[in-house]
Amino acid sequence: MIRMKLAFTVPYSTHHDILSENHENIGGLIKVPMQINGLQCAGVVVDRYDLPMVIDTPFYFFKSLYDSYKTLRNLISSSSYDIVFIRHLFPYITNYLALSRKHTCIIVFEVHDISRGFTLRKNYTLSENMKYLYLKVMDLILLKKLLLCSQGVVSVTSEISKHTRSITNGDLQYLSLGNGIDVSKSSLRHSPQYWEKTSLNILCVAQVAYWHGIDRFIRGMHDYSGDNTIILHIVGDGAELPNIKSLTSELHLESQVIFHGFKSGTELDAMFDECHIALDALAGFRKNLNELSTLKAREYCARGIPFLMASKDADFPESWDYIQMVPATEDPIDMELVIAFADRVLADYDHPQKMHEYAKDHLDWLAKMKVLKEFLEKL
Repeated sequence: MIRMKLAFTVPYSTHHDILSENHENIGGLIKVPMQINGLQCAGVVVDRYDLPMVIDTPFYFFKSLYDSYKTLRNLISSSSYDIVFIRHLFPYITNYLALSRKHTCIIVFEVHDISRGFTLRKNYTLSENMKYLYLKVMDLILLKKLLLCSQGVVSVTSEISKHTRSITNGDLQYLSLGNGIDVSKSSLRHSPQYWEKTSLNILCVAQVAYWHGIDRFIRGMHDYSGDNTIILHIVGDGAELPNIKSLTSELHLESQVIFHGFKSGTELDAMFDECHIALDALAGFRKNLNELSTLKAREYCARGIPFLMASKDADFPESWDYIQMVPATEDPIDMELVIAFADRVLADYDHPQKMHEYAKDHLDWLAKMKVLKEFLEKL
């Protein structure tokens, strides 16, 4: 039986924030327990280690470097574990020094991006912008060296897998495995069976980031001159939210873009029941990705709400009835395309159940982690 140790790094956080529902890395916080549960159900013994990376002050930054180095060094030196599985590890010299030490265990990385892109953001302080620039530089210097400390790399898309293969000269073992979801915990929505051709409700559940491209949709709403009223419901917080609110005000769309803040439980269920269709990420290209594997898309599918997306996702069929692809450009989203999509999918009264069944068969973490287990056993 494989005994795996999972090391999970939480960026820009304190240890107190690890379980915070409003934390900026909430997607990762949701994903990790599901991964662990899926692996345990597949017969893998898993111990979890959190590695907070706090860079808000010089003291905590250097303390985090030391704590991370010490924990990783102890993990790979331990004889208790066959595999150390590391997701989202920051490219710091201390992490490289820890992982490059002689070890008998197998090291596996889970990789989520091709590179850490950097764009100067107006709503970030100079200090925050410098942090992101620093991480970008360290990626360029240390990413390859860190990856070559491992024996295997798990990537959430084939595009990322191809990139990691190229920079490591194909010397490792590689697996492309999209994200999953615990379908049993996703409430099947009670869909509005029709819309009255007057008010189309669009849902976006997100820890709002620049690459979600919500601004593209809002600009499309502004450009639309048809007879229908399109209402966008944004559920969540996030670093990009101030910019989205400013854009909404600038375009005088306050009555059509509604900010609900963070919601969960029955309040979130009600939002899914109220809305006709939803938005997945519309600007993955802003972080140099043509393919994505978002948790949001999987939740939409499991709950049974059709959605728009701009990037390929290998876990969904091409030209699937319940996904509307939009151009992966900076252009505003065409609202006529959105309305036509809503007309089409809402005519299929059973679409929530069909999407939910697809999620059970193809997207559940239990199935995903069986694939991961088979990959790990071959290393």
